[in-house]
Amino acid sequence: MLFLLLSCNNYQNTDSNLVIRSSLKKQALKNENGIDTLIKNTTIRGDYFYLTCDTLYVTNKKGVTILQYYLPNHIQNKKGIKIDINILSIEESIHDNYIYVSMYAGDVLPYKAILVALNQKKIIVENKRYQFYLGYSANGLYHLFEGGSSGSVRDIAVYNSSNELLKETFYYTTISDTNQLKWLGNEFYYYSDIDERFSNKRSAWSPKTCLINVQKYLWKENKTFPLNEFTQAFME
Repeated sequence: MLFLLLSCNNYQNTDSNLVIRSSLKKQALKNENGIDTLIKNTTIRGDYFYLTCDTLYVTNKKGVTILQYYLPNHIQNKKGIKIDINILSIEESIHDNYIYVSMYAGDVLPYKAILVALNQKKIIVENKRYQFYLGYSANGLYHLFEGGSSGSVRDIAVYNSSNELLKETFYYTTISDTNQLKWLGNEFYYYSDIDERFSNKRSAWSPKTCLINVQKYLWKENKTFPLNEFTQAFME
């Protein structure tokens, strides 16, 4: 079954969610034997970061470095053993006082992604699964992420500011509702498979209409509540 994404969100196109993509160009150098080899020492730059050799530097608006992040599997490990990890591109999204930096090594999912709190000058969340940071709760305790490579079905996760995974699930994009996965104070909602314990309905997909029945869920203060609201998502 092929899933097609009909995104109802536009997080990456708002003033507070600026995304910068940077690419790394490899340099061909000669080793001791005179053979051309690819050396991963080109610098990748963004508005709030630059990666050179095995270290990512995160900066403030003035370009002053506020923290360094060592990539232990980039170029070589501390014992000098060379490996094949090569960061090809980086995506950076800015949300007020938070910067989400996703580093890619040729796959659709990040090789490494970090959420940096500028006011604290430290990394508060790390993962290897989620491409997008969707913002934080009003009290600043919770952070919402999205990822996955399928079409209509996408992964979501909630972390706290201590890098603890609180919630991990999936959701369906819908045609009619454009407000899911947006923080409303300290809560947000999303659509997923119907909880048959809650209703006599079920998430049946129709090959004729390419629609699937979905249920609305509310996440609030680390608890998930199924709501008595249902709609349909497009899936092909």
